[in-house]
Amino acid sequence: WLRTFKYAELVGDERVKSMKAKHKSQAEILYQLGYGFRRLHKNAPGGIYECNNKCSCNKQTCSNRVVQNGIIAQLQLFKTVGRGWGVRTLHDLPLGTFISIYSGEIFTSEQADARGKKIGDEYQADLDFFENINNDSDDEEDEDENSEIHSELDNDEDEENKIPSSNIESRSLRSRDLNNKKDRKKSSKSKPNKKDKNSTLNRTLLPDYDGVVYTLDAKLVGNVGRYFNHSCSPNIAVQNVFVDTHDIHFPWIGFFTTKTIRAGTEL
Repeated sequence: WLRTFKYAELVGDERVKSMKAKHKSQAEILYQLGYGFRRLHKNAPGGIYECNNKCSCNKQTCSNRVVQNGIIAQLQLFKTVGRGWGVRTLHDLPLGTFISIYSGEIFTSEQADARGKKIGDEYQADLDFFENINNDSDDEEDEDENSEIHSELDNDEDEENKIPSSNIESRSLRSRDLNNKKDRKKSSKSKPNKKDKNSTLNRTLLPDYDGVVYTLDAKLVGNVGRYFNHSCSPNIAVQNVFVDTHDIHFPWIGFFTTKTIRAGTEL
C-alpha cells in the first residue's frame, strides 16, 4: 500500500494532490489509491503494488492481493460476427472487478521485432510502464505551460495573438491501451525526449534503469486476455500491477471493468 502511495506521489497523481489539499490522512489516501474491497475504482498511473511473499499478511484475507489470485469471473470465449474471437461475461460484473491478465512469452524489443516480421506482431504488447509515466509527467508539464500561456493570452485584448484551440496537441495513446506495436512506435518517435525534467522520478523509481523495454507476445502462448477486442466505447481498462517483483521492467498487465457490466456483454 505504501509503495502504491509513494509512486502515485512521484507521478503526480491528481487524487493525491486533491486529497492532500483536503487534509486527508495517509490512511484515507491509501484507501483511495489502491483496491477498495478488492476492486479498482480508478486507474492508478503510478501502478498498483500488491503484497507478495515478502509480506507477513494473510494470503487468504489480504485485500491487497487481487491479480495474483487469478481469474474469478466466469468468462466465455465466443465467435463474433466479423471480428474473430471475443470474450463475454456470464454474470454481472461490478465496477472495478478484476477480469484477467494479459500473458504471453517475454522478449526484448529486438527479439520481438524480429519475431514480428516472421509471424506477425498483432498480439505484442510492450512492458513500457516506466516510459509511459515519464511521458505522462511531461504531458502534465506541457499542459501546465499551455494553460499559463492561454491565461496570459486570454487577458490580452489583442485577439490576433490568441492561439486557436485546433493547435492544441492531443495526448497520444500508448501501450496501456494495448494498441498495435507499430502504432506505439510511431507515437513514441513523435515525442522528443526531455532531459532532467524527471530526474527525481528516474532516480527514485529506477536508479539503475538500463533503458531496456521488454515485450509480451501472446501469438503462440497466451491466455484469454489476447481475445479481448478493441472498442470505441470500452468497458474494461488496463492497469499495471506489480506482484512477484517490484522490478519496473516487468509489470503484470491487468484488465479491470470501468463500469457495471451486465451478463452476456462482450468485454
